[in-house]
Amino acid sequence: MKSKGRLYRNLFIIGLVFLIMIGLAYRYVPIRKIIRVTASKELSFSEPTRNGSEPPNSLAFDFEVARGKEVPAGIMMGNAHSGNCAAKAFGKNSFTPAMEKAAGELGAEKLKYISVSAWVYVKPGTDPVNAALVLAASNNMGVNICWKGIGLKDPLVPRGKWFKMSGQFDLSEVKFSNDTRLQMYFWNNSNTDILIDDYYLVYGGPQARRGDTTYVDLTKGPFQPKFNYPPFPVRCLRMSAIGGIEGTSLIPGGEKTEGIILPSFRDPSIWAAFNLQLLQRSQCF
Repeated sequence: MKSKGRLYRNLFIIGLVFLIMIGLAYRYVPIRKIIRVTASKELSFSEPTRNGSEPPNSLAFDFEVARGKEVPAGIMMGNAHSGNCAAKAFGKNSFTPAMEKAAGELGAEKLKYISVSAWVYVKPGTDPVNAALVLAASNNMGVNICWKGIGLKDPLVPRGKWFKMSGQFDLSEVKFSNDTRLQMYFWNNSNTDILIDDYYLVYGGPQARRGDTTYVDLTKGPFQPKFNYPPFPVRCLRMSAIGGIEGTSLIPGGEKTEGIILPSFRDPSIWAAFNLQLLQRSQCF
């Protein structure tokens, strides 16, 4: 009997420790950096005109609830940056509804650089703020292949008013497929109550610069340059004095100057030298 009682006691202790560990992990371990958050079906409750794509290469999402639709639990009415609705992130480890798109819908080749922004309202209080505006990408198994965040931390967090936070992410090393799910949401990891409104996402990046190639036929003899035909000569511009008064300004003291800005231009030799330099520099183009 003693051995059986000891076994039950040990099992009880192990189970209690296990439950405590699960609770601590849920509260303090950023599991959402590993596993994709549940996306909101934004089209099911939002105003169609305030949700969706905006050209070129951008997405916008307002949390306005369409007329006749039930207000979701994660939406609050009466305090918003635009419209009448905003998303809630109240309390520790809380998340706003996620805006989600497939990489194939946006163009996987366009996702090398992504900029995100949102409007934030932190309710007045003494609890320190620790939150982030998150951009995450997950594979078809629901596992994140990318997690980026723009931190929001005290002591410089405004309270009691709407302010904008934004940032840009370099995703050139992330391998997107058409099935990759891209998410944007706000994560509150503090006891402070926070409202979020007006998601905005811009994707793309600088296009690869293409140079101009000029082919010269040298099979019929040596190259003979022709005026206004490629390849064009290239010359570096050099700074040179033109005989004017040093320090002469077009707008001295904030007042407009009229007439001859450089008095020495009355000398015909200065005009001739200046026009010659302009002619030489124009050949660079």
